[in-house]
Amino acid sequence: MECRRVVGERWEFCGHMAPFSYSEPLNGEVEDIARILRVDLVAATTLVRKCDVLTATLSTLQDSLIEEGKVLKDDTAIRLERQKVLTKGLDEAKVTVSRKQDQVDRLNVTEPMERLETTGTFSSQSDKWRNLHLVPDFYFDLVTYFPIRSVNLINEKKHSKWKYQRYEYGGKRFEIRLKNNPLRSASARVELFGWPKEIHREELVRKSRELLSATQRRDTLRAEVVQGYSDLEQLQSKDKSYADAVDQCLKDLQKVQDLGSLRYVAKERLANYIEADSVHALAILFDLKSAVPATSSMCLDLPKQPAFLFLYGRRQVFLKMKEYTAAAGRMVNEIAQEKTRREQDFHLEAETMLNERLATGMSHIEFMSLGREIFDTPIIGMDDEQKKLVEKSQSAMRKLQNDLELFRERKEKSFQASQKERLAQFDCKPETEAMAKDLAVDWVTNQAVISILSAEKVPIGVISAFKGESKTPDGISSIWRAERLKALEVKIVK
Repeated sequence: MECRRVVGERWEFCGHMAPFSYSEPLNGEVEDIARILRVDLVAATTLVRKCDVLTATLSTLQDSLIEEGKVLKDDTAIRLERQKVLTKGLDEAKVTVSRKQDQVDRLNVTEPMERLETTGTFSSQSDKWRNLHLVPDFYFDLVTYFPIRSVNLINEKKHSKWKYQRYEYGGKRFEIRLKNNPLRSASARVELFGWPKEIHREELVRKSRELLSATQRRDTLRAEVVQGYSDLEQLQSKDKSYADAVDQCLKDLQKVQDLGSLRYVAKERLANYIEADSVHALAILFDLKSAVPATSSMCLDLPKQPAFLFLYGRRQVFLKMKEYTAAAGRMVNEIAQEKTRREQDFHLEAETMLNERLATGMSHIEFMSLGREIFDTPIIGMDDEQKKLVEKSQSAMRKLQNDLELFRERKEKSFQASQKERLAQFDCKPETEAMAKDLAVDWVTNQAVISILSAEKVPIGVISAFKGESKTPDGISSIWRAERLKALEVKIVK
C-alpha cells in the first residue's frame, strides 16, 4: 500500500511505514499547502512539522505492532504444540481413570460374596458307622479374619440335625453342633461367606488412592486444556486486534500524509486548531483512531500522577475563578462608591438650600437651634407682637420642612434612577455567564485529560504531544489546549 502527502513524495510505504527521519519541510511544499488550505506560510509550516511528528509516532507504533504481532504468532504456535501434548495426556488420563474405576468397582461390592478362610475346627466333617464304632456328634468352631455375612450349612444325612448354633452377624466366630445318629454314617460341612469389599479391603484402599490420584491428574489436565483453549482464543483475538491496529495505522498515515484533505474543514475551525499549536489538536482534526496500549514502551514518558494532572486542571479553573471574583469585586466597589458620592451630594445640596433660606448671618446649626427654641416656646403669656413673630417663625419653619421633604423625595428618585442606570452600566451578567461557560469547559477539559492519561489505551495524538515537547508541562499544556477545543465544540453542538 502506498501512502504519501498530497504535496511532495517524501514518504512512501510498502506494507508498513518506513523508519522516520525528520527533515525541514521543503519551501515549495509549504507554499503549496498554504495555497491549498488558504493559510499563511507560518501556519502551513506548523502543520507540516506537526504532521511529521504524528507520522513518526504512527511509524513507531506500526513497527511496534508488527514486531509484537510476530512475537504473538510465535507464542501462539508454542501454545498450540503444548495444547496438543496436554490433550494427548488428558486422553491417556481418562483411560487410566476408567481402568482404575473398574478395578475399584469390582472390589467395592457386597455381591457376589466370597468364601471365607477359617481356622479352628475343620469346616467339613464326616464319619462312617462300623461294627463296634459309634458315630459321634460333630462340633464346628470356626474363626475367620473377616466379618461373616452369610452362612451355608450342608448336611448330607437327613437323620442328622443341627443344634446349638451360635454366631453374631458381622462377627468373626461361628459355632454349631450337628446331632448324629450313632448307628448311622454322618457327613456335613459349614461354608462361611463375606463381602469382597471387606475381604479385599487393603487392595481396595490402594486402588481407591490410585483412582483418586488419577482423577486429580485428569482434572488438572482438563483444567489446563480448557485454560489453554481460552488462552488460544485470547491470543487469536489479540492477533486480530494487532492486525486491525496495523490497518488503522495505515489509514491514519494516509490521513496525515494527505494534508490537502484539511481544505474541507471549516475555515474558522481550522484556524482555531492551528492556533492551538498542539499535535494532539491536529490528531483530533484528522480524526485519527490509532491508540497506544498504556503498557507499551511508548507510554513510559507519560506522566502517571493523577494528582498532578488534577491540580494542573484545578489551577486553570482557579485562574478563571480569580478573574471572575476580581471583576465582581470591582463592580461592587464602584456601585458602593457611587452610592456614597450620591449621599454626599444630597447632604451638600440640602445644606446649601437651608443656608439660602436662613436669615442673614445665621448658620445652619444656629437656624436649627433657633427653630427648636421657637417650636418649644409657649405662646401663652406673650403680647400680640410676640405672638405674631412666633407664629410667623413657626410658619416659616413648617414651609422649610415641607420644602426639605420634597427636595429629599426628588433627590431619592433621582438617585434611584441614576443607580439603576449605573447598575445597568455595571451589569456583569453577560460576563458572568461567559465565565461560567469557560469554567464548565475547563472542568470538562480537566477531567478529559486525566481520563486520557489514565486509560488503558492512549490516543496517538497524546503520545505525539509528549514526543514533540521537550518538557512534561509543555506536553500537558498541548493536550489541554486540544481537549479544550474539543470540549468547546461539544458545548457549541449541545
